[in-house]
Amino acid sequence: MLMFVYFGGALYAQEKGVSFGGHVYSDDFPITKGYAYLYRYENMDAPYMITEIDTLGFYYFYNVPQDKYIVYAGLSLDDPNFGQFAFTYYPNVALWQDARPIAPTSDTWNYHIHLINQDPENNLSGAGRISGKVDNGNSDMVDVMLFDPTLKKVISHMPVNKRGSFEFNNLPWGEYVLYPQVVGLSTQPKLLYINEQTSFLSDLEIEVSTQVSVVGIEETEKILSNYELDFYTANSNSINFKLYSPKTEVIDYTLFNLNGQIVAQGKWNTTAGSYDYNVDVWHMPTQMYFLQLSDKNNVVLKAKCLF
Repeated sequence: MLMFVYFGGALYAQEKGVSFGGHVYSDDFPITKGYAYLYRYENMDAPYMITEIDTLGFYYFYNVPQDKYIVYAGLSLDDPNFGQFAFTYYPNVALWQDARPIAPTSDTWNYHIHLINQDPENNLSGAGRISGKVDNGNSDMVDVMLFDPTLKKVISHMPVNKRGSFEFNNLPWGEYVLYPQVVGLSTQPKLLYINEQTSFLSDLEIEVSTQVSVVGIEETEKILSNYELDFYTANSNSINFKLYSPKTEVIDYTLFNLNGQIVAQGKWNTTAGSYDYNVDVWHMPTQMYFLQLSDKNNVVLKAKCLF
């Protein structure tokens, strides 16, 4: 639809855009200090628009072209809850690959975001520390995420400083996944373990690839509730799973990389109950992958895994 505007005494026609937004919440309360970032889905080199959250916790993007977008929001550094809640993509996910594209065709104000609470039980206390530097041309656009080994829980997150450095303190002993994130780019997660002997992991060097990824996998989800999958061991040759299947059948597995490319596929001859299965990965680099399982009729399960 065209609208007409006067400028400099002349009448111009321009395409009328759409406006949209929503609330940003920390737990059940709207935030009062923060920002929302708008990225065009087909061009994520830089934010298309940045807006400040208003005092009622609302973000607005006015008169943008009809297109597909992803939205990313979080607290500003001067908010007292900064560090408690991670920057989060619509709809309430930690990774840009899982963000759901927004394609408004009319003015809409219900694209709400609930920020991920990194430590809801206030249990993050220990003597461990992980620090390092991200090698990337624009450190302003890098967030470093710290996950549990399953990649299901955000332990902590922080933007790197002007020198590209980051540091996580007060960590209990255990396994962590360190994941540098730049919207639209491939990155390599690192699986780390800290204990009394290796309590300080420092001077870690992380390189961010300049290859643009293609979102090829939908949000991780269990499609049918009667299937259960656990990723429990991995080595340089194979990644092993424990799958509960409700019946004896042939399951097709497909493993995708972050670019949406198929890197492994095959069949598991399953038996009713919980049994171990594996995927040969000796030829693949260590990073995050997406596993999709299908029976003869449906996709039954999708899951993330790291090896």
